[in-house]
Amino acid sequence: MPSRSESAATRLFRREQEKEDRKPRLSRTLFFKDVFRVRESVLPRVWPSVLGVTAWATAVAVADLLYGRRWQTTSAVVAPLSIVVGLLIAFRNSSSIVDRWQAGLILWLNTMSDARNLMRYLWLNIDIDAPGREGVQVRSREERLERKKAAIRMVLAFVVAAKHFLRTEPGIGHAELQGLLPEDLKTRWIASINRTVDTSSSQEISTYQEDSPLLEASVEEDKDEPALCLPLFILHELAVYVVGVRAAKMMEPPGPAGFSAINQLLNSLTTNLANLERIATIQLPTILGIHLKTVVLLYLFSLPLTLVGELSWRMVPFVMIVSFIFIGIEGISSEIEMPFGDDPSDHNLDLYTAQLRHEAEHMMAFFHQPPSFE
Repeated sequence: MPSRSESAATRLFRREQEKEDRKPRLSRTLFFKDVFRVRESVLPRVWPSVLGVTAWATAVAVADLLYGRRWQTTSAVVAPLSIVVGLLIAFRNSSSIVDRWQAGLILWLNTMSDARNLMRYLWLNIDIDAPGREGVQVRSREERLERKKAAIRMVLAFVVAAKHFLRTEPGIGHAELQGLLPEDLKTRWIASINRTVDTSSSQEISTYQEDSPLLEASVEEDKDEPALCLPLFILHELAVYVVGVRAAKMMEPPGPAGFSAINQLLNSLTTNLANLERIATIQLPTILGIHLKTVVLLYLFSLPLTLVGELSWRMVPFVMIVSFIFIGIEGISSEIEMPFGDDPSDHNLDLYTAQLRHEAEHMMAFFHQPPSFE
């Protein structure tokens, strides 16, 4: 019979998978079906700007055709603007779509892969039946098993916390973190908020035993310094736990190579978090974004002056279509600059984290301490 944790993980994964299955997909055969899907398009995001340009085009048409105000210019004015706008939009898209959306997914999948490897290493290489060191009181087998399961769930907590960190949703109160963080870790995390590590403690030599807490440091109040972000806090806890089990001689079968492999995975998770943060936080420079929008607006405002004499009232819908194209491209680029949110076009991180949790609970339920094949 599956445990409560395994059942909860399975339900969560199935719910997120159902949400993913209900998400709209591009049709492979019906081109016009996708064209008229307004809700999933960029139109809800850009329609106010398109409406403003259309109103300007209508005002130019009324002034020119009804009141005889000849607000006309030649195509020689618009042509250079067209080239500049095209170059700016090409630059905008090359620095947004490719680098942020695609690279963001690759980095997140690399993080998932490292988390899977780390959970497997911890689960199979930590021997809860090891005798321990001489003269040192050891925990019972059940306590060791629970601590090892807690370490596995802390890897899951890191991935979940990384997702919320990228979305600027700090804290440990998220429903997904319930059951993943040990109570003592929560207590230390709350105590660490608005605190910093005492510099004098860095001069002391630390000794780790199996009974040592997962994280131990002296702190002093410092309201100006923020605490570690939760994902890094969890990685520190995991690193100290690994050092503790090695000191307790619970990693003798894999030896130094196994200990080194686990540390490399922890380092890789740290690097992945930094790279994910880079994609989530580095945006187009404000001055460039303002200039791009200004140039596009000037171009769209100059179009009615050029086309009203030739197209008459037909100029208004034509300008509306052109404005939708240009403003829509900018709207798409700005929406996927941060691809880790919960918009329909963003990567479904909720599904990935639910899948990882489902895999971890399945591993702990069905793959016990590896038997001997001698």
